[in-house]
Amino acid sequence: MEKFLRTTLIKTEASVKSGYYFEPMGIINVGVPFNFPLWLTLKSSIPIISSGNTVLHRTSDSTPMIG
Repeated sequence: MEKFLRTTLIKTEASVKSGYYFEPMGIINVGVPFNFPLWLTLKSSIPIISSGNTVLHRTSDSTPMIG
């Protein structure tokens, strides 16, 4: 994952170094309205957590005990 999130320098005509970098966005809401919220939440949350963000999980009202 570090390979995809590292800072990359770009060659430009500017006199300063140019590049792009990735920063965590903060809290990301994951709402899952299906019968298997644990699996669907994990499947979508792993890339979010590994990039440095926080996940706020909202389960379905029909399956509140699974989440």
